Amino acid sequence: MVKGVRRIQRKRRKTHRRDDLEEALSIPPRKAAALVRGNAETAFFDVRELGSHSRGHPLFAVHLPYSLLEARVGILAPRPGVPIILIDGGDGLAAEAAGFLIDMGYSNISIVKDGKPAWVQARLKLFEGEHVPSKTLGELAHRRWRPELITTGQLAKWTEDGRPFTFLDCRPREEDQEMTAPGATCLPVGEIAHRLPEISNEVPAVLTCAGRTQGIIAACGLTLIDPSRRFLALENVPRGWEPSGRELEHASHAEPMPELNAAAAAMTRRTADEFMSRFGIPSADAEMAVQFRDDPFR
Repeated sequence: MVKGVRRIQRKRRKTHRRDDLEEALSIPPRKAAALVRGNAETAFFDVRELGSHSRGHPLFAVHLPYSLLEARVGILAPRPGVPIILIDGGDGLAAEAAGFLIDMGYSNISIVKDGKPAWVQARLKLFEGEHVPSKTLGELAHRRWRPELITTGQLAKWTEDGRPFTFLDCRPREEDQEMTAPGATCLPVGEIAHRLPEISNEVPAVLTCAGRTQGIIAACGLTLIDPSRRFLALENVPRGWEPSGRELEHASHAEPMPELNAAAAAMTRRTADEFMSRFGIPSADAEMAVQFRDDPFR
């Protein structure tokens, strides 16, 4: 009860100082865009609710609605010193959120002056939907590497014809357990790459996710790792699955991941080293990892 009273009082204090915060912390939209595109790490949060966010937001704005700010900000921005930029619908909600964040100990906050309307007026682009950066990455990867795709209808025909294939859900287990295509084995994409020696190379592998993006990324990456294998990304799950009269699985039980013996583990280690060398992927040692972990601004 005391916590609830304190939260209400704190919210009232923020309401009284909203105008002052908005004036002190506001930056022009183009300056905010430049900071987000810069080399320094910056958290860019859209504090509107999901419907408003989905109808149009800056490309790299992460959805963090004001109603869930307290519950989620510590996950998205665990360092109180990290630079944070807030955007709203031009209604002052970002200033409310800024006051809340200051009360929580965050110390480097900016607000996009006049919110989304000013962003549009500055002729900066908005994007509709959710997870736009990752979906964009998927489409760019598809254009660059042209992975093989398969529809839910084509996969159903394979099943009816008794055509053999390996069916893998390449998402993390918690996502697979929410919803997956029947018959798919949960094996996140990084684990697929690691455990390739234990996955049959005699039949194609169909990779599913909850749409198409993760399947495309997985098919591209795994084909680059082992071009001798055939990987296909399944499109439009769940949208293409349920209209066809087939049901999705919910609360599925993930099977244990394939075990690697010593020879297979050595093989996958060599494959990883060769892949990193071919594409110039840098590595971090333990000391560097500790430095990243302890950096108060990351």
